[in-house]
Amino acid sequence: MSTFIYSIFFFVWAFIFIKIIPNKQTLWKKLPRERKIGTFIGFIVLMWAAYYSLPMLEGPLEKYRILVKLLVPVVTVLSYFYLDYIFTRALGGIMILGILFVLEKAFIHHIPARWVLSLLCYAWSIPAMYLIGAPWRFRNLLRNVAKDPKKRKIHIGLYLFSGGIFLVFTIVGIIA
Repeated sequence: MSTFIYSIFFFVWAFIFIKIIPNKQTLWKKLPRERKIGTFIGFIVLMWAAYYSLPMLEGPLEKYRILVKLLVPVVTVLSYFYLDYIFTRALGGIMILGILFVLEKAFIHHIPARWVLSLLCYAWSIPAMYLIGAPWRFRNLLRNVAKDPKKRKIHIGLYLFSGGIFLVFTIVGIIA
């Protein structure tokens, strides 16, 4: 199921690059800094990260679990007001957490050619980290893709290829 969601993620990005970016030339200015959608995605990312981090607080640190839970909405509100490029950073966060989930499921279920899935996940983790750490690069990417049809086709092909690979692993995972 996680590989299917990730394949849908890449197909949606391919659709955005095919249909929306050529028609809305100013999208590259607005989307990376979109606050409302970014805050919503960021809240999901923070809840998901808290879920992963809570089991690490054991023994004498167990009393801090409630603090982590309380910090999720506080950090979300503060991010809305003080964090720039919130959509881009949240997108990178959800990509990283999604990759972790896909890799976890891939190693639980012994599917053939699991190394291909791992390689693809690790390859996409690097751009996801760039989205978090250098979000203006996403803005620059969208600007370049909006202006250059050749670069747009390369990105569309990359997203369709990645989505297709994840879809194949979804089918293989169902059959295996």
